[in-house]
Amino acid sequence: MKGRWFSALTNIDVSFGNYTSRSNQRYKEECYSMPVTTHTAQHHQSCIDTCNACVQACEHCLTACLNEPDVQARIQCIQLLRDCADICSISSQFMSRNSPYAKQICNICASICDACAAECAKFKDEHCQHCAELCRKCAEECRKMAA
Repeated sequence: MKGRWFSALTNIDVSFGNYTSRSNQRYKEECYSMPVTTHTAQHHQSCIDTCNACVQACEHCLTACLNEPDVQARIQCIQLLRDCADICSISSQFMSRNSPYAKQICNICASICDACAAECAKFKDEHCQHCAELCRKCAEECRKMAA
């Protein structure tokens, strides 16, 4: 019996060097029939979603802060926004893969989100206030997850 390797990235069946394209319908059926999350990841889905929303808010706020006339006054805020976006992304990834370290990462995430929220709250711009609100929500969700 010949060995068969499946490559989802290239949408090609590889059988000992013979390349054959598969139909799009078969490809879709194979992809959609694969489970996306596990029970544990589903259990933490609210935290994953909140972390992902926080990443987006931080990235938006970071870009907006760089375009503000008082950008020099926002240096610490910009640094925290970068840290917060990165740790929220990592937290989401660790929870999604059910890492045994997800709780520790989420504890760190909560601390960084608190710091970012406090710094963003110092500025009255709509993007900073929105980001501060989402950072506070993310910190709360991460604490619940890590408990």
